[in-house]
Amino acid sequence: MKYTYAYKTSDGTRHEGAMEAPSREKVFEELRSRGIKAIKVVAGDGSKANGETRLATRKRAVFAALAAGILAGVVAALVAPAIREDIVRIGRYKPGMAEKVAAMQAAARELLDDHARRMGSTGIGALTDYSRILPCTNSAMYARAIRLGYNELNASRQKARELFRPLYDIFPPDCVNERTDVQRIYAETMDEIDRSEAQLALDEKAYRLLSSNCGKWSVRDGRVVFSDDALAKEFSYFQRGVDPAETRWSRDFSQ
Repeated sequence: MKYTYAYKTSDGTRHEGAMEAPSREKVFEELRSRGIKAIKVVAGDGSKANGETRLATRKRAVFAALAAGILAGVVAALVAPAIREDIVRIGRYKPGMAEKVAAMQAAARELLDDHARRMGSTGIGALTDYSRILPCTNSAMYARAIRLGYNELNASRQKARELFRPLYDIFPPDCVNERTDVQRIYAETMDEIDRSEAQLALDEKAYRLLSSNCGKWSVRDGRVVFSDDALAKEFSYFQRGVDPAETRWSRDFSQ
């Protein structure tokens, strides 16, 4: 069989040659006898192994690939369930817990929507209807609306506490992420109730300022106009947006 070979000389130059030999090993022996150290010997049919043909090499590669594929399939079948469990385990929630967290969030949102409806039904909207306040009459109506408003705020807080009270029963101790997120939902729910209370406190103070200073202000184009600068500044203070820092203050010091 004819073999081709390659070798490098001391100066790094690559050389190639060919010879007839009964086997690849005979080629190496002949080259060694000539003082040549071959770096590659290839049979004429493309094989590198001694006496092995390219077809044999291909068959071996195919069988190796098939064996690897079968092995991979067996391994996958054995470890797939474990992998799936790991994916669930490294997820944020335990299996079946995401739905429970979502249910708590939906219930909290429904509670806040109901809170907004109930607050609207108390009549506190009249506190910012300045054209009606102008005559400075019917103070009992405003007092009643304010009282009902605070009653609804207390009722909403109680409903929120009852909604989230079973937290530790719904989510086992190992549901750390679930418990943390639901506690966050509770805090956000209470914060929104607090903000509505702070807004009521501001509206109440603005109303009391107006009702106790009849004759010192009027309504023009829907805006309150004061004849006294100090009153104007005080009223403007109550008209600004709710500051989160004022929420607790309003609850603890509202009159």
